[in-house]
Amino acid sequence: MRRDLAVAADPAAVWRRFFTPDMYTRLCDCTNARVKLYRVLMQLASTELKDHPSLAQALARPPWLKASQAWPPPIAAEWKPLTHAELDVYFGITYLTGIVQLPRLSDYWSSDAVFGMLGGRLGKVTGMSRSRFVDIKAMLATETQMEERGAAAAGRVRKVGVWLEMFSARCAEVHKCSKNVSLDEQTVGAKSRWTGLTFQNKNKPAGQGFKIYSINEVGTGYTCVFELDRKSGKCIHDFVCDLAGQLRGEHDIYMDNLFTKPRTFRELTMMGHRACGTWRDNFGVPEELTATVAGAELHTPGDVVGPMYADGGMVAWAWLDSGVANFLTTIRPDDTMGTCLRRAAGCTRGPRAAPMCAVDYNLYMIAVDIVGCAAAAHFLHRRCFCHRHFFMLS
Repeated sequence: MRRDLAVAADPAAVWRRFFTPDMYTRLCDCTNARVKLYRVLMQLASTELKDHPSLAQALARPPWLKASQAWPPPIAAEWKPLTHAELDVYFGITYLTGIVQLPRLSDYWSSDAVFGMLGGRLGKVTGMSRSRFVDIKAMLATETQMEERGAAAAGRVRKVGVWLEMFSARCAEVHKCSKNVSLDEQTVGAKSRWTGLTFQNKNKPAGQGFKIYSINEVGTGYTCVFELDRKSGKCIHDFVCDLAGQLRGEHDIYMDNLFTKPRTFRELTMMGHRACGTWRDNFGVPEELTATVAGAELHTPGDVVGPMYADGGMVAWAWLDSGVANFLTTIRPDDTMGTCLRRAAGCTRGPRAAPMCAVDYNLYMIAVDIVGCAAAAHFLHRRCFCHRHFFMLS
């Protein structure tokens, strides 16, 4: 987080720069409207209209409820309207339960002296009872019923689509990213059995979760723009171009070989951006480049082949690090060489000759990793408290 965002190191001040009163009002209105709907359903369920087909469908028990959970939820009958002040307390407790982990939820409200020292006695400290906290958690909504029904037609993620758009807009308004940014994918851990949007990825620490493509500022890891992969068949090229199209101003974008394609770089150039990334020989790279690299004799770490010019003013390099690394760039069209610190087998880190595009790549392709490190330290690890629409707050 940049210093200019963390005013006086006050977490509440940082939070309010991203989550505005309008966003709080939306949460309160949608949640209270949802409870009101359930209250009406409860009233109709006790009348002779309960067998009407449309009402019977509305009263159908959701399959994800446990056997011990009543439907419609009886808490609707005694619900107090949710307020902004309660939301502050609710989110504060939610973050606390992720940072300070106790064995059971009830332990946070325990009057036991040990749990009190570890973060318990929240009822006395915050003024919110455990039952009220659980009720808000169960009823919290970010969209109206009509918005949920129209999510697919509007191209939004159901239940949180509007909220994601509002939060993404705040990310862009709060801070203007510097020139150097990097693009990568992230996996936000989620093991829910009731969503078809999660992916299995054994190469990611989270394993199963939501796949996010994001552009982050180099040096801070600040999330400039992001998009959730909704398994809609959208190709990687379109993700890159859509994200780059949301950036303000011209940027140098660094990416790995999942995203690097000549046609993608050409489109980014038309947008006013420049790009640099490693490439795969089966990702639309001109055959003359792949043939040149395949026939190159690279024996000593630091050996290079290049610059090789591809179509559209792009420049390609082959550089021998621990293996051959291929680079495609529109940022450095010259033949400038430099050095970067690399570790040899059984040795400490030392300088190694490299083309400047490789030097820049190793220096700047870490922005998303910074976010990953921050998330690992601050994410809400208690599964029952993970609010997926807040996952990009860095």
